[in-house]
Amino acid sequence: MIAAKGLQLRQQRSMLHLQPLTDLKAVRGTEMATGPTMTAQEFEALRPRLGRLALDTIEIARAVLVDGMKTTEAANRHGMTRQRVHGIVQRFRAAAQEVPTGWRRVEVWLPPELAQQVEAMADEARAAHAGTGQSDP
Repeated sequence: MIAAKGLQLRQQRSMLHLQPLTDLKAVRGTEMATGPTMTAQEFEALRPRLGRLALDTIEIARAVLVDGMKTTEAANRHGMTRQRVHGIVQRFRAAAQEVPTGWRRVEVWLPPELAQQVEAMADEARAAHAGTGQSDP
């Protein structure tokens, strides 16, 4: 009885995966982005903001964001899930939205009192930038 129930659940799951992509878009109520969403220059400007990344990660993000490749195609090409590719792309998009253009990432070891001062300066700079209402790409 339990084995039959398990088989039935697996069949239901596999039927869900066979739905056409157009039906899934209608259910979600969103359209998937097609085509490039940033230039090669914008993409290269983001790289220092993200720290060290594997070459595959950079290639995947570039393929989707600059070359306009669909996430499913990038996932198949690089042997990973569509969700993983989406996460990589979202990381790049978040970097583009959260860090003002021209800002630099600085990592240093400091005594606790100096670290607190630097963190306070960073908070003040973010607040001042947010107060200007500027929106960076």
